[in-house]
This record gives sequence, structure tokens and C-alpha cells, in this order.
Amino acid sequence: MSNLRALGVGTYGLYLLQPGTHSVVGYKEFDASTDELAIRIASGFIGEHEMDLWTGVRKVRRFLPFDQENGAA
Repeated sequence: MSNLRALGVGTYGLYLLQPGTHSVVGYKEFDASTDELAIRIASGFIGEHEMDLWTGVRKVRRFLPFDQENGAA
């Protein structure tokens, strides 16, 4: 992993959250060179859970569930 960091690649953690309680029900980890790329990658996991995208101790973005992202009830 240290070679990837030298190339400007960071590790991101995507936490899937239980609706209502926001308890963590899943986790995915991946590498990306920028926050923008990490957001695009994480967007592919949008489903029934809210999700928080982090890198290290920095929160990058919260994603709403698919139905809320598209304005459906």
C-alpha cells in the first residue's frame, strides 16, 4: 500500500448504515486517487442504505438511499 500512497492513491472506507439508527451494517474499502473518483466509485454502491464515505479521519460525503437520491418516497 505504501507504493500506492507514493503515487497519490488513498484508501477510502464506505460505511453502509442501518436506516433510522445509522448503525454500521456493512463496509467496503477501496483505493482512489482523488475524492471525486472515490465519490464516483461509491455512487455505484447506492442501494437501500445511507452510506458514509471516509478517508482516514475525514468524512468525504454521505449518500442517501437510492429511493431518496431519486426523490421517491
